[in-house]
Amino acid sequence: MIRLKKRINKTKKSLLLVFVNRFMRGGKRDFIYKNFILVLIRFKRAFKLTFNQILSKILMLIAPAIQLKPKFVSGIIYLLPVNIKSYKANVLGLAWLVKAVKNRREYAFKYRLLMELRDILKHRGLTFNYRRDYYKLALNNRALLFKFRNK
Repeated sequence: MIRLKKRINKTKKSLLLVFVNRFMRGGKRDFIYKNFILVLIRFKRAFKLTFNQILSKILMLIAPAIQLKPKFVSGIIYLLPVNIKSYKANVLGLAWLVKAVKNRREYAFKYRLLMELRDILKHRGLTFNYRRDYYKLALNNRALLFKFRNK
């Protein structure tokens, strides 16, 4: 495990650290880091890509293009779809990924993570379900943009 940690250059802000920090709970960084490395080694063998290339591909697939902004009007909260910046899109996509991995049925964290990332690369899985529901809600609330348009 020590050799694996030395190979990855931690001086740059790599995507691996971004993913690990999103999953970290209660100071268990080494556990999560080790499992991410083991999962990414499997993907590296299969796709012949670097860790950052694999993670950027996953992040590109799960990041949404829109955001639902709440607007409070006369006691009712409306969710209006608006364009989103890339950083916020990544944060929202990673939140869906964390939720999906947490809700998977596999016993070990490593297998939950492996299966969810595999499903993302195949354009399915819980993360894509969350993304699809988000887009459905945005599509339904699209008409509200005309109602609350600034004049």
